[in-house]
Amino acid sequence: MPSFLSPNLIKSQNKNTLVRLQDVDNYKDIDILFLGSSRAYSTFDVRKYRELGYNVFNLGTSSQSPIQSKILLQRHLKRLNPKLVIYEVSPLTFASDGIESATDIVANGALDLHSLELSLRFKNAKVINSLIYRTNSAIFNTHPIAAMDIDESRRKYIEGGYVEVDISQFKLLRSVDENSTDMMTDMQVEAFEEIMELLKENQSKCVLVQVPFVKQKYELHNNAQFNRFISSFGEYYNFNDFEELTSTEYFRDDRHLNLTGVELFNDYLIRELGLMQE
Repeated sequence: MPSFLSPNLIKSQNKNTLVRLQDVDNYKDIDILFLGSSRAYSTFDVRKYRELGYNVFNLGTSSQSPIQSKILLQRHLKRLNPKLVIYEVSPLTFASDGIESATDIVANGALDLHSLELSLRFKNAKVINSLIYRTNSAIFNTHPIAAMDIDESRRKYIEGGYVEVDISQFKLLRSVDENSTDMMTDMQVEAFEEIMELLKENQSKCVLVQVPFVKQKYELHNNAQFNRFISSFGEYYNFNDFEELTSTEYFRDDRHLNLTGVELFNDYLIRELGLMQE
């Protein structure tokens, strides 16, 4: 492509999404499905749940907002048929324009009517060009087949969708005095409501979980409004209410837990949901 077009051309560059969206085809009739953003795929460690005897998959993708969660469920829900869906939610994804996640899923996922629907919905150059790229790769059979390896320093793909990120030193992504833009958009709210209907029709129990932020980051958002909205849809656990989990010692940046935090968080979640099996 001409170089002046390259800023709007998104290719299969996010290899952990590419691997995950090919890996998911190996699963069906699972016990637990994890859904959400990078705060899902780098937090819900599938190994912890396998040790307890559960068949699980982590279908988180980068910046995944409800619009993309809906598309992924439309593609995979019937086959995966999870008994329980643990859905990571936060003010960030409900306020998102969804473009980053849309380009990621279109470029790396299946080429189908859902890809077309997603691309047309946004009417955005990057998303449309991702569809063009993905169509071209299908026609010329150049879409990569991923090994279970993402070739990224200090990041390891674990079969079943989890990405282990071996970074312990805390780094603030943005100044804590940033202006928060956490107004939920109508299109994200609509998609979320449709997700809840899809899960209800499939008779999959859904638990809504907010993974903790660093305390200073969490306090930037209109949490009371968001928490009221989310809790109106059913069982909701906001782990920012657990003071121990919001300390910077458990984070690699202001929104992602480090490995120590991941271990501690999953222990809390397993206990709170009563997932220990005799």
